[in-house]
Amino acid sequence: MSDFIFTLHAKLRMKERNISLSEVKRVVKNPMKLAIKDEGYMAIGLRNNGHAILVYYVSESDNIKVITVITTSKVSKYLS
Repeated sequence: MSDFIFTLHAKLRMKERNISLSEVKRVVKNPMKLAIKDEGYMAIGLRNNGHAILVYYVSESDNIKVITVITTSKVSKYLS
């Protein structure tokens, strides 16, 4: 089982955007869409308010290191 590690940047963005740890973990574990981005991944899911949540992360050994978290109302842009 993978452990989650959050960068300071990710923690700040989550607080700023009112995104919980459980939301981030849910999206990473069960993304609606997963894309390879640069040296990591972008997991995309939906929030309860219908907005998309984007989680950028990298795999390090048995850990998932969350780099940043974004929320957007442009759902079709990311899920089409």
